[in-house]
Amino acid sequence: MKNGWYLAAILSVISILIQFYKLINLKGSIDFIDILLGILTGIGLLIASCIKIKDNKDKQ
Repeated sequence: MKNGWYLAAILSVISILIQFYKLINLKGSIDFIDILLGILTGIGLLIASCIKIKDNKDKQ
């Protein structure tokens, strides 16, 4: 399961980049809330996976 957390970190970075691309091409105000939630979710997943990776390294 150790490699799964690295995959989660990579996917969260990709998700954040996609949401920032959508933010650049913003067309409506309702989209802003959706994009903001996507960015926050990606950041939360990135932080959680980094903490889990660090904990796994400390146990070894």
